[in-house]
Amino acid sequence: MKKTPQLKTAEATTTEIQDTPSKKREPAPALPMPEAVAALAFSALAISNAADTILRKADAKFGLADWALLNALGAQPEAQAMGKLGMNLGVTRQRMQKQTDELQKAGLVSVSATEEDKRSRNVALTPAGKQALTATVSVWSAELVKSPYLGEIKGQAAIQRRVDRLANSLNRTLRADKKEAMAAKKAAKSSSEAPKAAN
Repeated sequence: MKKTPQLKTAEATTTEIQDTPSKKREPAPALPMPEAVAALAFSALAISNAADTILRKADAKFGLADWALLNALGAQPEAQAMGKLGMNLGVTRQRMQKQTDELQKAGLVSVSATEEDKRSRNVALTPAGKQALTATVSVWSAELVKSPYLGEIKGQAAIQRRVDRLANSLNRTLRADKKEAMAAKKAAKSSSEAPKAAN
């Protein structure tokens, strides 16, 4: 007579799972450098999009890009050059100009010409900008408390340092490309003016 198989109780199943040695996850194969940098950029973009959505759904005064700009201004006691700000944040001069114009209209930043070059602009936080920055930090903190997983992430400071180094490297590439483009434009202008000078 065949014995009827006994169903395992939840307790027995739990004990069996606990006693079973966990298998170590095999490390993912290393990607070639260009693909690895692109993968990090994609992950950073996903984080940026999610953070921006969280801020806007929480009725913050602005999104992540504006918060990043105000945060960069708040990190320094004095006004900062608009061009340097754009370079540090990895955005073009045109985008930085548009962004600061909108924040200036909202009364969150002040923009003034530099003494050395009237064409250059300095940007500084206004008192209203400082209040908005503080309020956004509060909103952000309240939203992140809802996710217990974030508190379990280890080595956040080390991750930030590595991501910052990657951002700085990409910005150096951006600056090098810009200098190369300017040099090529200058060379093309000189070559076009040479025949006119000969005549």
